[in-house]
Amino acid sequence: MRIRWLCNLKHVCPRIVTSFLVPVVFKVSQKSSWRLLLLVSGCLLMLWWSRAREDLLCDGHVIQEQICGEFSRREISGNLCYDLCVTKLYQLSGCGGVDKHGHVRTFHVMSQGVFLRDTKALVNEDTIPNLQLGMSYQDFRAMVTSVLVRQLDYTPEMDTLVNQLLDDFDFNRNARLSYGEAQTLWRLIHQPTFLNKYMFKTSGIVGNLNGSCGSLSVWYQAAAVPYLYNNKALWFLSFLYPKIYRLTLPTWTKRAKIVLSLLEFAENLVETFGARFHLCNVSGSSLSHDKHREILITDDTQLVSSQQIKWSLSNRSCHHDHDCILSKHCQAKCHISTQTCTGQLLRPTVAHICDIIQEYLVFDAPKTLKGSLWRRVWRCQKLWTSSSHLYQVKHSVLVLDIKALLWRYIQDLKL
Repeated sequence: MRIRWLCNLKHVCPRIVTSFLVPVVFKVSQKSSWRLLLLVSGCLLMLWWSRAREDLLCDGHVIQEQICGEFSRREISGNLCYDLCVTKLYQLSGCGGVDKHGHVRTFHVMSQGVFLRDTKALVNEDTIPNLQLGMSYQDFRAMVTSVLVRQLDYTPEMDTLVNQLLDDFDFNRNARLSYGEAQTLWRLIHQPTFLNKYMFKTSGIVGNLNGSCGSLSVWYQAAAVPYLYNNKALWFLSFLYPKIYRLTLPTWTKRAKIVLSLLEFAENLVETFGARFHLCNVSGSSLSHDKHREILITDDTQLVSSQQIKWSLSNRSCHHDHDCILSKHCQAKCHISTQTCTGQLLRPTVAHICDIIQEYLVFDAPKTLKGSLWRRVWRCQKLWTSSSHLYQVKHSVLVLDIKALLWRYIQDLKL
């Protein structure tokens, strides 16, 4: 079990340090140099500051009070509000981080003094105008559709998505939305992190939506292996064996099944409710899998829609493609004549996924399969993005070809 995972319980680690390490260091420092005492004191100060800074950034108790105040005034509603504000079953504790814009805060959820494993809460503190009282159902539906079109672009399946959202946020199942229910839906669809996860909630890849209350949503993800692989792990031994992390990987057959799940997810990215999605930070360390070898993505993977990329880059001027970098794996093209970023990515997500497959699976593939698999994965890595329907078909065919090759080999092993 990784030390970093254990230290996510920030309330536990400082107690260990202060109750065990400090007395020991004090005794040692009496017999040795004062430099040791100074060094450890500096480490303790950094630990305290790191925890205090995160607590100040997240401010969980203040946010919970604000949400519960709105709930008591019936300004918001949700299937999580009662347990959050009345029974106090849940507490927003254990700061998990703040996004780069300072709007979305992540908490580890605590229930009756115990952290709920793999359960996280997302709170959007961005300024969102309140809905007007007395608004008609049709007017609200039109406003929801407008937000979704801005986030996802218009698709023929937009009406289906809107109907699903309106139905899911009818918490008391009376075939109508109260002001509080509408307000909760309104706040959450303005949160791209929530909306993108909601689009894939039935797949299990992003976890299950356990409840919501105002701008707060709680997600549960089954216990998982922390990452597929980490090529920076055991770096201190890399001079002896540059690819030493490969010694920690599961058997090839197990990895092949995980890759099949990853390729299925890549297919879903192409069109979910008619919208196209991308992973802007896809790597062996930002992906994980559960005990059934189904792929899981983390918040670090940065799941975004094509439309969100377009809006993020729409006002950015450029002279070269490298001026249009949104993140590590989301670099768009520069329109030379207008000197603006187009929002069209240079490499599709599936090409980055094939980079992972090359690193994770191909290197030790069985001899009878390695040549065929390497050629297909290599062609996949060379894919580039185009608006042409022909290229989109090519992407799909390559993914299906790799999947079919792996499936045939695995099935032959079972015979």
